[in-house]
Amino acid sequence: IAPDAEIGYLLEVDLEIPIHLYDFFADYSLAPEKQIVPENWLSLYNERLVRDKAVMENICLER
Repeated sequence: IAPDAEIGYLLEVDLEIPIHLYDFFADYSLAPEKQIVPENWLSLYNERLVRDKAVMENICLER
């Protein structure tokens, strides 16, 4: 599906993952969601990255 497509799809699924595969998929989301992450979910590291990105964007805009 193209990012700018006029038609999209919404799927609602029930996933059952065998227990023996939990560790295999521990670092990979099988059903990622597109959502806005609230600030209170961010770690200190992520907060710093957001702040540093904003500073870099300001520097680029000032040039």
